Amino acid sequence: MEVSNFRCTRRVHRSFALAAVLAALALASVACCAQGGERTFDLHGYGQFAQIKNESAPGGSFELDYSLSALGVWRMRPDMRAWLQLARYKEAGNRLEWAFLDWDVSGTTTARLGQMRVPMGLINEARDVQTLRNAITMPMLYDEKHGLVDEAMRGVLVEHRREALDAGALIAETYAAGSMVSNEHSSGASARIVGGRLQWTPPSSAWGFALSGYAGRQASSELGAAPGHSARHALVLSAKRRVMDWDVGAEVGAGRTGEGRVRVGYLQADRELGSQAAFFARAESTHRRAEEEDAAEWHNRFVLGLAWKPSARWGFRFEAAANRASSTEPASSAAPLRSRWNDVGVSFNFYL
Repeated sequence: MEVSNFRCTRRVHRSFALAAVLAALALASVACCAQGGERTFDLHGYGQFAQIKNESAPGGSFELDYSLSALGVWRMRPDMRAWLQLARYKEAGNRLEWAFLDWDVSGTTTARLGQMRVPMGLINEARDVQTLRNAITMPMLYDEKHGLVDEAMRGVLVEHRREALDAGALIAETYAAGSMVSNEHSSGASARIVGGRLQWTPPSSAWGFALSGYAGRQASSELGAAPGHSARHALVLSAKRRVMDWDVGAEVGAGRTGEGRVRVGYLQADRELGSQAAFFARAESTHRRAEEEDAAEWHNRFVLGLAWKPSARWGFRFEAAANRASSTEPASSAAPLRSRWNDVGVSFNFYL
């Protein structure tokens, strides 16, 4: 175990050393630009510091949570880029999140190879950039405990784009993965997964639609789990629309993971309040059922929040939520266990 930790530490140190080199090159390359006026090297940073209080425990107090990320982009050629993202989480420590090559095969087709975000749903690729969202928490569709939408994958992806006046804009992505990373606590689980996402914006329309899905087999990432691969599949339907100064988005997903079956969905509405503030409301629900045991649980959540954005690069968030949950134990004649609780949170986020 000590040898494994030592090797992991060495890998993390090498990753952050590479990030330091990348940062130095970015600072030294201000005058070194790619074609079209783009810099050869770019370095960005973003993160969030949040205080969250869960009222389900008597005397519960606010707990600090944070995430910090550094993203480097090297434009090797006008048609090829290398991406590297390193992150630090309060609970999980340091982590390599992105490391992939991005090649424009043509003006409408791009291929990626390496470790990258899974193209699924509306916000999975930008889940770390808090300044793009008004809420502190992500919708439960993307919650790691449901195992429906993984954060990242190691494999190959091909993206094709088409746009026509009479057909609208279409983006089709297909991928094959040999490893899936479900959350910031996981270094990846062996998998044989194929999937894709289809995004469509109708011509001259305020609507946007997406269909995401995957299927295959994956080994468990839990310590001490039995060897072998179990079936996995998921399907997510997404829609968004601009309605009378409101940005409305809805997603519903269903699938099977190693632990059982899950259904989850949400509806969220955001509205700008002037140039520096925004309000949002979200209603969401999940239902999970174990495969081998007659056990099930559901969780409903309603959350309201405010975002204050003095700058496009930093801001503050506040949100409060009411939760209701119920669970049934296997082979039990007792009434379901029901609970209610509230949670609140405040956060500061930035983008550089």
